[in-house]
Amino acid sequence: MPHSPDDQSLTEILAKLSQMQNALNRFIDPDWKANRSLDDWALAITLETAELIESYPWKWWKNIAAPADMKNVRIELVDILHFALSGAAQGGADEGSETGEAEASLAATAAVTKGTKEAIQVYRQIIRDADMKKFHLVLRKVFAIAAHYDFNIIAYYVAKHTLNHVRQLGGYKKDSYQKINPEGMEDNEMLHSCIAQISSAEIIGDFEGVGNSILTSVYNVFEIPEHQRNTIVKWME
Repeated sequence: MPHSPDDQSLTEILAKLSQMQNALNRFIDPDWKANRSLDDWALAITLETAELIESYPWKWWKNIAAPADMKNVRIELVDILHFALSGAAQGGADEGSETGEAEASLAATAAVTKGTKEAIQVYRQIIRDADMKKFHLVLRKVFAIAAHYDFNIIAYYVAKHTLNHVRQLGGYKKDSYQKINPEGMEDNEMLHSCIAQISSAEIIGDFEGVGNSILTSVYNVFEIPEHQRNTIVKWME
């Protein structure tokens, strides 16, 4: 099992990821808080969660014995994390809430490992949470689900954050960026090897050092010039 952060560590990690997300949002749009609404983040989470659900063989009329595409589940879960961080930073409705209902909903995420039907119910609840602007609860659920799935979402976040920077450098906002390389591989697929050997315990214990190694790996994969690269410290300014 991965090293899952305790409550204090999770709070500290979320604060660091929030700083990174805020910096990326400013890079994309310096006035992002003025130009975006909570509904924007809720809609983004809804659509990313729908894409995640498509990773499961939920269609009872088509290929019901197929395994879930867990690589894509990981990528979509990290995308949900990006948007939940943004919504929480802009002012979600549930900051600091630790109600019994919220705790029960959080505990229910364990069902993701039981089967397709149960997993989809968990994700449909995330859509409802986002619609109610409960971004802090969505954040906690994302980390809980990652622990149930046994994967390192902190490292995945840093890798995808770096890819999002690469995309912006390549003209993503202007629709000139190519997500598929000449060999036919999507850019998301190229992230898995960048973090394959990194444990959750390592990045929790040395966020800056291990985070910088992930940034370097991703920048190297996409051949980004040195003068366009950032470091963890730079992203957290």
